[in-house]
This record gives sequence, C-alpha cells and structure tokens, in this order.
Amino acid sequence: MSRATFVLSATIAALVGSTAHADDSQWHVSAGPGALVVPKYPGAADSDAFPLVDVDIAYGRFFLNWWHGIGAYLIDDGRRQLGASLWFRRGRDRNDSDRVATLEPIDMAPAAHAFYSEHIGSLALSASVTQTLAKGGGVSADGSVAWQFQPYRPAHVQVGIRATVGDPRYMRTWFGITAGQARASGLAEYDVDPGLASVGGFAVVSYQLSPDWVATAYAGCDVLVGDASDSPVVERATMPMFAVSLQRRFGNR
Repeated sequence: MSRATFVLSATIAALVGSTAHADDSQWHVSAGPGALVVPKYPGAADSDAFPLVDVDIAYGRFFLNWWHGIGAYLIDDGRRQLGASLWFRRGRDRNDSDRVATLEPIDMAPAAHAFYSEHIGSLALSASVTQTLAKGGGVSADGSVAWQFQPYRPAHVQVGIRATVGDPRYMRTWFGITAGQARASGLAEYDVDPGLASVGGFAVVSYQLSPDWVATAYAGCDVLVGDASDSPVVERATMPMFAVSLQRRFGNR
C-alpha cells in the first residue's frame, strides 16, 4: 500500500465514527446536467467535450462531487475546508495527436487528493496535492487565489489566478521523452526538470435561478511554461477549458 493510500484510508476510517449516527438532516444533495471541454492532454491542440452530471452529495463529513471525488472533510466550517479524497486522473491516448501516436499511452489512474481552501473577506484561497496511484504517475500540486463578488443579488462571480507544479515523475510522465521512447518514436530525447508546469486564470459565474436551481458557467486558460512548454509532445502551450452546469438543490442544501 502506498503512503498516499494509507493516509487517505486512515483519514476516512477515523471519521466513520463521528458520521455513523448522523441523522437525515445531514444529507445535502445538489445534482444536474452539465458539459465540460478540456484539452485532450496537457499541450494538445485539440479538445474533448464531455457530458457530465454536476453532483455534490454530502452526508456528515463525507462527500462525493466531480471536482474532488469521494472523500471526507477534516474541517468544514463554512469558511475553511480541509479534506482528502480518491478520484481519477485522465490519461493520454495514442490517437490524441500525431505527437503522441508512437508513445505508450498514459492510462487513466486512481489518484489520492488532499486539499485546503479558505475564504478571507472577498478572497478565496485554495491549494491541493494529487498523488497518482499508478506506476510513474507522480505528484502535482495546485494553488489559486480568487476574488469573489456579487454584481447583483442573484449572481455570484469569482475571478482568479492559479499555478501547477509537478515532481520529477509527474513532469517526466507528461512532458519527457526517454531514450527508449526517442528510438521508438523518432521524437527527440527530452529531459524535463521538476517545478512549475503551468500558470493561468479562470472565471466562474453562478446565477440563482430560483431557491432550488443554480446555473454555473466556468471559463479558464492555463499556459504551459518552462520545460513543459518546450516538450516535443506539446502542440499548443495554451490550454483553454470551459464548463457549464444546471444544478437542482434537494433537501437542506
């Protein structure tokens, strides 16, 4: 068992007792249809579009949602959230672009995720660390700072900046070309150092259509930097992302 798996399992097990006797009032459910558009892989010129179910389910300290996965909160007091979860990291297929057609695919893999967020006045701060639970997957960390405001009462807007860093395994997996891969693919051998992989910005707009219905739109763009941007697998350094959803709130949420 990896260290990340052990820590996550221990965290969830430690919280079972405190949630086991939670009553029905601790169920909070929001769900609805949505769509997501993201690059096929970091640095790809083409994007994939996915339908999604924008779900946010919580029972006591436990949760299931599409941005963190399934896990538990250590802290969730309305201002701060600290938690751990399991989810999946997308992979990379040979048919995603000509640049990676002769490279071994990167399989979708489970990942252990730890995160913290805090609201300080009109600022929202967040940080997360993700460990891919597969051979060679590596660790990445993300951080963001966002300004929140309400231009008028039904609308809520968040505008922010973020950055992603990767450890040696993460950077080699996604951006490096080993000597063996170079011989098999014809691409140039490429060594990449750990560190900053991308920086970017984003905006989120939520609109309260009624007491039970909320519409949300997200737009963001990350830019690969440094060694990541110069990788032979990168077709385009800019990585635009879009998402929309319509959620209905049930019960107490």
